[in-house]
Amino acid sequence: YQLLEEWRDNEESIKSMAASAVINTLKPKLLSEDEQGHLAFLFDAKDWKQISETITLESIRRFIDCYDYWHNALKEV
Repeated sequence: YQLLEEWRDNEESIKSMAASAVINTLKPKLLSEDEQGHLAFLFDAKDWKQISETITLESIRRFIDCYDYWHNALKEV
């Protein structure tokens, strides 16, 4: 969230950086088809290959919230 605040006037840069981070970090090609579908859903895409075209600030925040919940509350990631 701090990065989103610091870059608030550079929405396109945030979207590009976030899409790259998701694809490079989570490696969707290595996920199961169901996991790819869940990832795409978080970013309002029909499949994970469309994430970079459909990503929005709202979907970035939703992903951060989901990740934070799984990582901190459930200790799963």
